[in-house]
Amino acid sequence: MTLNEAIARENIRQTITNYTIAGDNRDAALFNVLWAEDAIFEFEFPPLPSFRCNGIAAIRTRSAAWTPLQDNDPTMRSATWCSSSMRETATAARPRSRGSRGWAR
Repeated sequence: MTLNEAIARENIRQTITNYTIAGDNRDAALFNVLWAEDAIFEFEFPPLPSFRCNGIAAIRTRSAAWTPLQDNDPTMRSATWCSSSMRETATAARPRSRGSRGWAR
């Protein structure tokens, strides 16, 4: 593995970590910087309704309505599956999420 490949992998890991932290904390500002312009975000987390956002504008609109989770509702923090399709864009130093399948129980 080259140094550039190692840096790219670490940046991808950090992007996935930030995605999880932003979603868990409903941090729209952090969440929105993780996506490419043509991103697709699909979400499924029963009992919430599923949805699909096409493009960063739709993702920003969706996350603008986020409100903090209630700490006393453990069902809202019990995701057991996540599939994410991450791909490097123009530079290894700034990978962006190109899509996500969301969460399921």
